Amino acid sequence: MQGEDGYIYTDTPANLMTKVTLHLNDGTEEEFVDDCTTNWVYEWSLFLKDLESGSTERCYKALDTTLAVARTLTRARLSAGVRFPADGQ
Repeated sequence: MQGEDGYIYTDTPANLMTKVTLHLNDGTEEEFVDDCTTNWVYEWSLFLKDLESGSTERCYKALDTTLAVARTLTRARLSAGVRFPADGQ
């Protein structure tokens, strides 16, 4: 990511990123490391919070989003002529 004062660099894909380096135009460098063992740490944190509170709102909202994405992908696949054996059932 490039900005007016420098850039941020990582040598891993975004979903595996545990370390980024800030390179400023004046030559300053600063490294930021997230040593969590899973890149799902924030999702798990929210899941546990909802589980402990008994809240299901976020769960059902995520389910609605998942179903909408699945329906959109299926429509796109069918409109492109890609058919699976299960489509006839």
